[in-house]
Amino acid sequence: MRTLLLVLLFAAVGCFDLPDFAQSSMIDRPRILAVVAEPPEISPTRSDSTTLSILVAGAKDVSDVRWTACGMPTSFGTGNQYGENDGDRGCGDSSIMLGEGERVEVPLEQARAFLNSDALARAALGAQLPAAVLQQIRTTVGIAATLQVEIQADDKRLRALKRVLVRDHDHPGTNPPPPSFRFGETIVRSLGADAPYRCAPGEGELHAARGETVSLSPIFDGDVEPWLEDYSVMDARGVIDTRTEQAFYSWFTDKGSLDDGTTRAPNRNNSWRAPDKAGCARLWLVVRDGHAGATACMTEVAVGDATCGE
Repeated sequence: MRTLLLVLLFAAVGCFDLPDFAQSSMIDRPRILAVVAEPPEISPTRSDSTTLSILVAGAKDVSDVRWTACGMPTSFGTGNQYGENDGDRGCGDSSIMLGEGERVEVPLEQARAFLNSDALARAALGAQLPAAVLQQIRTTVGIAATLQVEIQADDKRLRALKRVLVRDHDHPGTNPPPPSFRFGETIVRSLGADAPYRCAPGEGELHAARGETVSLSPIFDGDVEPWLEDYSVMDARGVIDTRTEQAFYSWFTDKGSLDDGTTRAPNRNNSWRAPDKAGCARLWLVVRDGHAGATACMTEVAVGDATCGE
């Protein structure tokens, strides 16, 4: 119990930076595009576990998937993924093994004890704050726990970090809904919120002529994403403030090219130029809310006279 409680000590803050997305939208090597926690926020009074899964692109074979909880990492986790094979940003020596496999359920029963301990909360914050302030942090800002996944993708060893929030609140935050977007005039919808994160048109498969430029645009009702949620942060003065999530659309492809890697309001749209040669191309869309929530999907496009199949 004591060891696992230390996993959560590193970050009892809620003033998160915007996610740091990969700059390259071209999948030319194995990469972890997303780590999804369902739910992304745990309320000990509402639930006691979260299920973690990964979206890997550009790999023929994924194996030896290991999940750990970070003890006291050297830096705060500001995004869903860090650089591949970046040893100084991974979990430290105090890491705790959580499980193996591309999908793992992580119990957070110990979070209840952590949230109820003033001593542990003060140690995490590095300040002797009054009990009333500590309780306000538990119920408004929440505590960020960092989890790490390492995988063998073909001949590469990859690592990614994922932030999961723990907050004693009746309405914990949620992930964005599974992606839907227009590929030209064709609507592409997610086939489910869980791994392997596939999406497809209603019938048949997507087609593009060689070298054709196709518009890409997220689909949602209204002028602003209806799933964006408010959340609380604490500034350096200890003042609690309210912010609203922002939608980030990260686009990736293994063939052809994209105009942009990540889009956001007011211009969420993107364009994909099909390769000049016939073949099967893949497109990935990862949607994040800037506050630990994420969802994703992958679809295939038949270019020229090619056909695609799983």
